[in-house]
Amino acid sequence: MLLSEKLKIGRQESHFTQAKISEELHVSRKTISGWENGRSAPDRTTLIRLSKFYQIPIDVLMDDTKGLDVSEDFRKNEEQKKKWIWTSYWVMVPLAALGYLEFFRFIRYPLIFLFVLVNICVYFSLFSDWQRFSNVRKRLITGAVIIGIFIINIGLIGFDNSFLKLFSNEKADYLAGLVFGHVVGLILLTMMIVVLLLFRPKELILRVKK
Repeated sequence: MLLSEKLKIGRQESHFTQAKISEELHVSRKTISGWENGRSAPDRTTLIRLSKFYQIPIDVLMDDTKGLDVSEDFRKNEEQKKKWIWTSYWVMVPLAALGYLEFFRFIRYPLIFLFVLVNICVYFSLFSDWQRFSNVRKRLITGAVIIGIFIINIGLIGFDNSFLKLFSNEKADYLAGLVFGHVVGLILLTMMIVVLLLFRPKELILRVKK
């Protein structure tokens, strides 16, 4: 288990807020968040203080090969969150399929994009493994994938002759609304594909304290 994961779980298990820890250590809340998301790491002196706050041995904190013991209540809560995030993840597969069918008007159900938006919001409210994007290279790859998928989606519009014909027959205000709706739909579809490819949930192995 990574240091960032241990710091976050240790704080939650000890019932501390990020604000409280930042106050105790005289650092910003953003710094605490950075430690827990893997964007940065505390120095050894601070790590020793954190191990005392969270009652986690310093050798356990510093060794990524060692797991973390947690309470039964915390484990149950994490198991519940895991069920929700995996459900949200796999629901994106049929939602993506239905979204593309609606986008190209094979079916008529505009509300599907509302379900897409809600599911994306639910997923990211549960997703916590941001440390996988902690280095610049991974963030650049992620950005390139997002842009690439969005461009591909835009290119697919070229195969929709019925949509292109509207530009010669409809009024400007109608077309403006239509284009805006298509852009929003493309963004949501792109986000779903990116989540399925790059934001797969991570399994956390937690042991119950004896």
